[in-house]
Amino acid sequence: MIINSNIPVYGEIKKGPCSDENTVCQTIVNQNRKKNPDVMMLHIKNEGSRTKAQMDFVNSMGFIKGASDYLLVGNPVGFMEVKRDNYSHKLTKDQELFLLNAKAKGAFVGVAIGWQGGMDFIEAWKNAQITVSNNK
Repeated sequence: MIINSNIPVYGEIKKGPCSDENTVCQTIVNQNRKKNPDVMMLHIKNEGSRTKAQMDFVNSMGFIKGASDYLLVGNPVGFMEVKRDNYSHKLTKDQELFLLNAKAKGAFVGVAIGWQGGMDFIEAWKNAQITVSNNK
């Protein structure tokens, strides 16, 4: 897999058949809900083809090309791009740029290979959290 060395990768590429990316994402979400019910994690719908009118609409709503699959709410915020565990291609230029820009702004970023890579990313992100007191 070709990924910029400034973007951490979690998990390992395996040979042979694997689950599709949707199944990998569903497994990450289900396992995370069991293991980390307090983790706020949301999926960013950023795939699929759209008409020009649909693109105009989503752009007006804040669409960012290349945004990662998941956003994890915390300090730092986490952005996780998910790939199947037999994935052998590089990130798109937009995905790479998004992750590098987010990292430069202080976000915790990475690419998760397979569902186990997703769980490894979440664990690393949790370990990087900074406790902030709410001063009222």
